[in-house]
Amino acid sequence: MRTYIAADIGSVTSAARLSRLIRAKGADSAVLQTPSQLLRGGCAYSVRVAENELDTLLEASKESGIKIRKLFREEVYGKEKKYYDIP
Repeated sequence: MRTYIAADIGSVTSAARLSRLIRAKGADSAVLQTPSQLLRGGCAYSVRVAENELDTLLEASKESGIKIRKLFREEVYGKEKKYYDIP
């Protein structure tokens, strides 16, 4: 099992900008479409990092002023993915 933390950002432009800032800090990150089961409707984009890079994600968000709308945990079991809200 692999575990990630993702931050729902909203716009793809802001998500891409935040992902670049995280990578500049030396951490891997990826932009992905926020899973539909975590949305109330519409379309949004998230930035995903390894679970141990949560502090880097939060730091980059604060420094850039890019607001995180929601945090969630992604667990990957082979091809199956499960998502959990982080309060």
